[in-house]
Amino acid sequence: MSYIKIYPKSLTLLDTQGSTFLGQVIFNIEQYGQLHQNLSFKIRIEHSVKAGGWAILAVEENKDIKNFESFIKTLNFYVFQNLKTQFSPPSDSIEFTPFEIALREVYFALDPDNPGGSQDYRWGKIK
Repeated sequence: MSYIKIYPKSLTLLDTQGSTFLGQVIFNIEQYGQLHQNLSFKIRIEHSVKAGGWAILAVEENKDIKNFESFIKTLNFYVFQNLKTQFSPPSDSIEFTPFEIALREVYFALDPDNPGGSQDYRWGKIK
């Protein structure tokens, strides 16, 4: 089995657009013993009836990471279920201030051969 380990460093919210937050995730990735640092992708965080609350969505596809969708699902689980992160909807009457959620103590091990696994067994703490 070949696992891909993704080490998210931070999730930063930079702006709002209507009722949606806009930002980016910065992460490192390890595959086959090689570490690629300070990669990023753009995200939207919006309220989703399907997700039953807020959901992180990738704005751009990351085809270089096999099973990238599993990473996004796991990141959602970690941020909203484990960390219990809550957001108030953006408001035109309150000025938005960018902020960052540090994610430096966790990694996600994705098995590219088994993308159907449970969302919660894929992450672990850095020791």
